[in-house]
Amino acid sequence: MSDSDSSTDIHRVPYRDRDHRIDAAVAEHLDEFGMKEWRQGASIADLIFVLQSVVECDSTLDHKCRGLRHARQLLKDNHLLPSQLAHAWQTGSYRDVRELGILHAPYKRYIEPEPLSRTQLNALKKALTSTYQGHAVDAFYTYLKQNNEAFHKTSGQRYYGKFCSIVQSSGTGKTRLLLEANFYRRV
Repeated sequence: MSDSDSSTDIHRVPYRDRDHRIDAAVAEHLDEFGMKEWRQGASIADLIFVLQSVVECDSTLDHKCRGLRHARQLLKDNHLLPSQLAHAWQTGSYRDVRELGILHAPYKRYIEPEPLSRTQLNALKKALTSTYQGHAVDAFYTYLKQNNEAFHKTSGQRYYGKFCSIVQSSGTGKTRLLLEANFYRRV
């Protein structure tokens, strides 16, 4: 069957480096216990161990699934999970299992960001190292000095700490402003 014939694969996100790293880590973990190769007619105990290995190797999954009782209960309550685990073990591709909602903590699902490309890194380097333009750093330094003076005055107003907030949209120069203020003024 070609890719265009498979309705389940048409909209799949391609495998990322992270997926390959996790698949390799699961295979290595299974190999440590003599289980790298898939076994026809795998037992529930085998599948529990495969599930625990997947959870062990993917930090975004709910750590409760590492426990024997929890893993066994998941297999019991989700009748498709044993066949999904067996298929993943047979193919060495665990992403479909890792994407199951039942393996994610309900309150948190961290998705690791993709690393920056060389082009993005070069653009970032240029943005942070090119000649600074404008007078914002001078105005910011004046503002900080005024805040420092107000902090030390004994006018009766009480301050809890020496801080200020810098709020602006992304890409507007907050990081660069602080780098410049630190470099030139030793803030």
